[in-house]
Amino acid sequence: MQAYQRSLLPLADIITPNRFEASKLTGIDIDSSSESAMEQALEAVDILHNMGVRIVVITSFQIASLKDQLACILSYKPSPRSDCNVDYGPIKPPLPEAYMIRIPKLDCSFTGTGDLFAALLTGWLRNTNFDIKKSFENTTNSIHEILEDTFSWYRRVNDGSVQSQELRLVQNRAHIICPKQIRFIAEKIVFP
Repeated sequence: MQAYQRSLLPLADIITPNRFEASKLTGIDIDSSSESAMEQALEAVDILHNMGVRIVVITSFQIASLKDQLACILSYKPSPRSDCNVDYGPIKPPLPEAYMIRIPKLDCSFTGTGDLFAALLTGWLRNTNFDIKKSFENTTNSIHEILEDTFSWYRRVNDGSVQSQELRLVQNRAHIICPKQIRFIAEKIVFP
């Protein structure tokens, strides 16, 4: 873990850990059964920004008051690094631009959602000329459409196999290219 923290994270521009991974990387326990899960997640995001990561997304975690929903947060902080010649002089560096999206929780576990999230976010950042909010919304909505279809397939097949829980990417290529509908909107959040 220390090798990641010392050597790899300072080189990363974007990371997309889930709740468990973010907790391990930062030492901050993001307790999904707690009302303070959001504050804990933002504390973890701040630590990751301070390690040099510019875009941090915690892809899913639960907040006690949001029983049937998961929260996903994205934070972008332009940060001076050794490979950048940014001098803020006497003024403070800009605060992070941060958003949260709430999505309905599906009663199934899936394989490959983290990899899909990272790939879609990277593609959308490029295709939107680095529009953070739009990229986050498109990524989250695409993934949720794919998960809903996969969940529907899983319930129809209902054979308990791991294969029935694998993401139906080929069948949902249109949702990968562009979400059918933007149902989940990114809400601006402010660091405490």
